[in-house]
Amino acid sequence: LLNFNYHEAHHVYPALHWTKLPEAHEIMTSADPTVGALEPELKINRELRKMPLKVALKKYFEFQHRDSVAA
Repeated sequence: LLNFNYHEAHHVYPALHWTKLPEAHEIMTSADPTVGALEPELKINRELRKMPLKVALKKYFEFQHRDSVAA
């Protein structure tokens, strides 16, 4: 979906055209097989999806509110 499995390659080579991301990803995984291992992120994502948005992003909501009150 949207080349998400090539997300790390995109960040390492941000100017690289999206059609070249699979090749960059292959080069990166040959050097480090852990590149693209999304299981920890997927587990966190599954847990966050079970929560209301305001609870899942509580620290961000509190941070924004604290800044707006202090200003």
